[in-house]
Amino acid sequence: MENKEIVLNELKELYTEGYIFGDIAHFHDLLTYEHPDTEVGKAYAEMSEDDELEVLEEYVKYRKQRRL
Repeated sequence: MENKEIVLNELKELYTEGYIFGDIAHFHDLLTYEHPDTEVGKAYAEMSEDDELEVLEEYVKYRKQRRL
């Protein structure tokens, strides 16, 4: 599984509702400072800027679809 998929799946599992900016900030802190040595933390750290943008785009689409 690609790093993007690992990170996106974790985002979807942890954050399904609430404030999206807060969720993204919390997710970043969680993986950067609290769990950097996990599979998801390592995948997050290895993503390129383009990968990050793709994950964010897909996550926003996912959240929009859940609201319908």
